[in-house]
Amino acid sequence: MALRNIDFDALRSLRDRHGAAFPRDRVLFREGDTSAEFYVILQGSVELSLKDKSTGNKTVLHVAQAGAFFGEMSCFSGLPRSATATAAEDSVLLFFNQDTAIQLLRASPRFALGVIQTLCDRIRAANERIATLAESAGGPSGSAAAPPPGQRAMPAGLAQTAAAAARAARPQETREVPTAEYDRGTLWAKTVECPVGQTRFGALNVRPDALSVKSRDTDFREVYGGPNPLWYLVYVCPDCRYAAYPDDFLGPSAEEIEHLRASTSERTVIGGSCDFAGTRALADGVTAYQLAIASYAMRAENPQRLGGLYHRLAWLHREAGETEAELAALRQAVAEYTRAAGASSVADMTLLYTIGELHLRLGDSSNAIQFFARTSQHPDFKRLPDIQRLCRDRWAAARAGPRPSAS
Repeated sequence: MALRNIDFDALRSLRDRHGAAFPRDRVLFREGDTSAEFYVILQGSVELSLKDKSTGNKTVLHVAQAGAFFGEMSCFSGLPRSATATAAEDSVLLFFNQDTAIQLLRASPRFALGVIQTLCDRIRAANERIATLAESAGGPSGSAAAPPPGQRAMPAGLAQTAAAAARAARPQETREVPTAEYDRGTLWAKTVECPVGQTRFGALNVRPDALSVKSRDTDFREVYGGPNPLWYLVYVCPDCRYAAYPDDFLGPSAEEIEHLRASTSERTVIGGSCDFAGTRALADGVTAYQLAIASYAMRAENPQRLGGLYHRLAWLHREAGETEAELAALRQAVAEYTRAAGASSVADMTLLYTIGELHLRLGDSSNAIQFFARTSQHPDFKRLPDIQRLCRDRWAAARAGPRPSAS
């Protein structure tokens, strides 16, 4: 069932730390497994099913759509999985173990309330189905059971509606762009259709089991031993160069699509000769983020999303050893993040810490100390020990004096 009263954009912001892309037919867990992850669907859908032990036949209980969560019973109770979960299509999921799930619930009372409300919805729906079955036990066989939970549209997801509107107004036939050869051991391709240019192409993603995190910087950049998923985290249309995150690629409104079409020539200049139809290099990843920044500038204002794009662009420049370009991107990131924090009645604690950290990396100890102080005064500060430790360490570094860092 879709999460009620949840800030879906806030969940999307957790994708880099707690998310991964899963190809169609990937089994997430099987009935009887003792795994305990709790999942939230950002994009795609997941089939929950049971297998008859005597016949081996599968019964599909429910297909959970974007915005739904599942796996909470095993996560919080420790009980074995009661069903098998399989990606019904290429999907992007958040997943949490018990510790990180509890931290999330503690840090976000709004999220916790949404989970409680959704579980209440499920209980009510189950009671209605039981009542319906009881009433029909001695009556006509045509009585319909209540629909399974989770059929409401996802909160962010007017994506399908926007995509349908774009298809209705498309100026030309869809063009197919073949996917170039790639290493299927580390990557997988998802077929998507650009809502701006009506081009169908294969967008590559790094397989979750190919990821290997070696270390993590104090501004949350992860250093990978294998392929870097950041190179592929932005989908890019090979024709019109429209670029966006996977869970938001189909999301522009009809008005935004018109703005994006009108600015195609600007993105063509930024994209240059880059070919996004196959395996990417670091330079391709940099260009993809530059295209995403140009694309989101044509869409509804979202300073936190723009801040995140500039921040990740800075990470790629750091990976390339391009210090000046990294610092320039960090300046843009801190400006957008600060706008986002100012627009929020209760700014996210991790966002406040991140702003302080970026000021410190830019050599601005005064502003760094100011935001570290705001972080420490946040009502959720004691609930996130990792942020506590980082904040105290970096606050001490800020007091030691200005020392811009690119590592």
